[in-house]
Amino acid sequence: MPKLGKEYEELIDEIYNQLLPSAIVTKNDKIIGRYSKIPREIDVSIRSEIGNKNYLMIVQAKDYKTPADIKTIGEFASVIEDVNATKGILICAAGFTKTVKTYALNKGIELYSAHDAKSIKWLTELKLPVTMSCIGIWGSLKFGFQGTKETEGKPLTIRQDELYGDIFYDKDGNQTSFMNEFIKRYDDGSIRKTPGNYAFDLLQDKMMVKLSNNLIPVNKFLAEYDIKFKYFFKYFTIDDYQGLREAISNKFIYTRLGIKDFLVLDDTWQQIESPDSIVVNSERIEYDDFYFFFKGIRRITMHL
Repeated sequence: MPKLGKEYEELIDEIYNQLLPSAIVTKNDKIIGRYSKIPREIDVSIRSEIGNKNYLMIVQAKDYKTPADIKTIGEFASVIEDVNATKGILICAAGFTKTVKTYALNKGIELYSAHDAKSIKWLTELKLPVTMSCIGIWGSLKFGFQGTKETEGKPLTIRQDELYGDIFYDKDGNQTSFMNEFIKRYDDGSIRKTPGNYAFDLLQDKMMVKLSNNLIPVNKFLAEYDIKFKYFFKYFTIDDYQGLREAISNKFIYTRLGIKDFLVLDDTWQQIESPDSIVVNSERIEYDDFYFFFKGIRRITMHL
């Protein structure tokens, strides 16, 4: 006869193998009790070594239709003590009674429910908080050059669009542009990123500029820019997920999280003063959207 809750145990085993890849996760383990001297059935055991110490966590899975009661956790507490487990984790599909939560807090037992969007039996409502930082950078370029004998008396012209192209050369003869030089310094943290008005010297040794098919030494290469921040916040309903929901804090620990269509800033977002003004009891995604405007040039960088 198949063991009741086998599929739920398999889900939990899969989750812990992903959460703790360096640990030894064993499904349907048997551990001899210190006091009972008999094999105790453990739904999932997790063994790990940290430093010179060995740790044993045991997990009991209950695919109940009603919340686990005091009898269930009491029996589990006796197993934890008998096998001398470092930690006990009780996972119930239907959650827990208030009395069980109080008991678990006092005994140091962790309570979870396991969920997977691919199974109708273990669905949950999962809303993920997302903060978006819109960082606008407006700027302009000032550069100067000195004439040479080769260019003396010749007209030197440059169009507005050429000014922001790959018309500059470094000392090794490599082509570059104003935007490349500015973004490189922005990304490596060498220029200011906080709101305000700034100027930054981009001039390099022996830098040249190509004007009217002539390479001319550059003696001024300055970026002036203004940074402004706006912050937004929104909860997103997640349709694809797998993981554990902590019963007391309600925090969701995920092994799979499918996110889509959340990068569009529309009127469903709430503007906030700063990301720090939002307090949530779960993990959140922080998303930065950078806008670089230099005479009509725009660059967007996105990361989670």
